[in-house]
Amino acid sequence: MSGTIGGSWAGDAMRVLPSQQIRALIAAGAVRASMPLAEVQIQPASLDLRLGERGYALRASFLPGPAQRVEERLARARLVIDELDMRRPLVLAPGQVYLFELAESLALPADISARANPRSTTGRADLFARLVCDRSSTFEDVPAGYHGALFVELVPRTFAIRLSRGTRVNQLRFMWHQRPAAVRRSYLSVDLTPEPGTRIIGYRARHGAPVLDFDGTACHDRFDYWDPVVVGELGSLVLHPDDFYILRSCERVCLDAQTAAELLPYESAFGEFRVHYAGFLDPGFGYADADGGTPVVLEVRARDVPFLIEARQVMGQVVHYTLDVPADTLYGSAIGSAYQRQGIALGRQFRPLTTAER
Repeated sequence: MSGTIGGSWAGDAMRVLPSQQIRALIAAGAVRASMPLAEVQIQPASLDLRLGERGYALRASFLPGPAQRVEERLARARLVIDELDMRRPLVLAPGQVYLFELAESLALPADISARANPRSTTGRADLFARLVCDRSSTFEDVPAGYHGALFVELVPRTFAIRLSRGTRVNQLRFMWHQRPAAVRRSYLSVDLTPEPGTRIIGYRARHGAPVLDFDGTACHDRFDYWDPVVVGELGSLVLHPDDFYILRSCERVCLDAQTAAELLPYESAFGEFRVHYAGFLDPGFGYADADGGTPVVLEVRARDVPFLIEARQVMGQVVHYTLDVPADTLYGSAIGSAYQRQGIALGRQFRPLTTAER
């Protein structure tokens, strides 16, 4: 990472498995699916997960706890408002809690655990996504040796969102317990300078926007869904708790074939805001960028109170992981990655700015 603030080495972490070892897990039957697994799902150090056929509208979010399966907890707490059939596209309403069974399930070896996070496109759509598994008291974590189904909780925060069976909303990385690895921690600050040729420093999501086609590509005009945030003479921005913002980091990230990274979503020491929903950066992110790396897009929501941020204010902490071996696939255009060489990048559903719009 270039231009990093206060980077340091700290602690040990389990080694993240690269793409070729994910393929080996699949071949060994550790990952199973109700529809054929596709090569496009295998990222440099993660596996994209897909929505299955069954879903539920719920009256509340929940965790099953250590003694219950997900569906047992649903029935016991009478959480289900409606059962959903995902064989046809479905529109999710803002603020409603949903739970979907994923097409993928696991039969992990005793020394392999996993951790999930939303995909970048999911985070940029302000679609809150968390993995849930049987007999668990935490979101996102899958214990070593887990055998069972996987579910994802989805809550659209701003937009009504259309998706369907097979939509990829989150991803899973696998960790090997027998080979601890040192990790490096560094920090990201916010860039409040305008994009070249514009006054735009970011975007604020618009409430009451049309339905967002999650699986679409360049199918929406950004200004139907987003208000541009422009620079003023004060060089600062007040984040409001009801709003969702897309900003970018000052620092550029450059990950080689044996390094992955994770942006931690919330650190109260920096201020009352969440800085990211997706947060996992695969090997190769920013590596081919001639400018020495790629900025990280910040998916920001203030908590409880309005909060003032200024240029170069520290907003997030990044943890860098060393892979056991270099990944044989790198993040970038060769595998269809959407956010290499990004600036203030909205989700892939939105068309680029035209010259007239600048």
